[in-house]
Amino acid sequence: MSKSKIRRSRQEGSITSTAAAIVIIFAIIVGTAIFIRNSAGTPSPSGSNSAEPASSEATAALSILGPYGTSVSVGQEQHVTWTSSGAAPATVSVNLIKKVGTDPNRYELVRSIATSTLNDGSAVWVPAKSDVGTGLSIEIGCGPSANACTAAENVSAPLAVVPSNSFANTAAAYQAIEQAANQ
Repeated sequence: MSKSKIRRSRQEGSITSTAAAIVIIFAIIVGTAIFIRNSAGTPSPSGSNSAEPASSEATAALSILGPYGTSVSVGQEQHVTWTSSGAAPATVSVNLIKKVGTDPNRYELVRSIATSTLNDGSAVWVPAKSDVGTGLSIEIGCGPSANACTAAENVSAPLAVVPSNSFANTAAAYQAIEQAANQ
């Protein structure tokens, strides 16, 4: 083989090796950029968020234990209890809601009992005069969290709040009692 052919062959091999190296470096850069983007919580092109693991640990579920399916008196202190599972948020909201329609089921907020209380499974609700009615439910809502959360509401066994003079003192101070208990 002549010297010029050997030189040309080495140059072509060098160009091929350089091109291969550039392709590999480009692939590494693109892969790293996708990893960084998904780690920051930006949805990947498939629509899923790769920043969260695809397990039950990435979501939280709240379940109400009580009260439900009963009548309670205005001013009579109630203990709202719930459980949480998965990657539960540190705080939750506790709301009193009322069913206002079916097909589809629709609810409206009667009032917020606690906008942000520790997710410790317990809150205090003191029914106010403005809470009187039927078809009511307690709703435990998800607080701020990086994880998905399924809120809970006990709509299968609604509550009724009835007027009563038996608990007039606590009825008048319902907001202060709830605020002190639900920190």
